[in-house]
Amino acid sequence: MIRPELRLAGLVLAGILIVDYGLALQMQSLRDNAYNAKSREAFLSIARDAKIRGLTSARMGGTWWFEPEMGFYRRRYRAEWLSPHDVKDPTYLYQAANTLMPLDYDYFLYTPANDPGLKAPRVRTIFHDNKTRLTIIAIDSPLPKP
Repeated sequence: MIRPELRLAGLVLAGILIVDYGLALQMQSLRDNAYNAKSREAFLSIARDAKIRGLTSARMGGTWWFEPEMGFYRRRYRAEWLSPHDVKDPTYLYQAANTLMPLDYDYFLYTPANDPGLKAPRVRTIFHDNKTRLTIIAIDSPLPKP
């Protein structure tokens, strides 16, 4: 049978370890939390821009790195108007079948490694983060011919 003093000492030690672990957590500086917070912010920038543009359907493509997060937030916010993220990234071995050219998407997500080099007048930067190095561009459709 365990002596009561040892049981109490064990509980106190376990409590100290749990408190110490809890105090060591810094939610603002965890890499994954910062990454996910930026992913949400990035997705919401697409949603805001699409609303301003009056888009009822939009195509999104780009780097493989943010595909899971964009898919998550697309489902989370029930954004049926936004197509699933196509991986269009020369630095990644597996790309989505039948991917479009970067200029054919409504939104293109990239990092410096897969920068498509698209420039104005049809291209606007709607999101950029220095920490994750993610940039999102909105690509306006060409004007219809009269």
